[in-house]
Amino acid sequence: MIMPKGQQLLLPVSPAFIAASLVAALALNMLPLGRVVWTPDWVMVLLAFWGMHQPQRVGMGLAFAMGLCIDVHQSALLGQHALVYCALMFAVHLSHR
Repeated sequence: MIMPKGQQLLLPVSPAFIAASLVAALALNMLPLGRVVWTPDWVMVLLAFWGMHQPQRVGMGLAFAMGLCIDVHQSALLGQHALVYCALMFAVHLSHR
């Protein structure tokens, strides 16, 4: 089906849905599963998805804040995940059309 001229193919997503999905990913990362190899970094996966799908709503500031939350939770070097998430968002924004 060909879309009529001027009609958007993908409508913008609600900011509440984006926030709820990122909070759910943060909760999944905080589950005490131990050292299970097969679990991905859910926050990184969702940041890459939302950065590609809605780049005007999810940017480097949000990625940095989520990275700091993960750093505090895992008692990692402060800024370690934040730097990686910002680099990911930079790469996603470069590859976005």
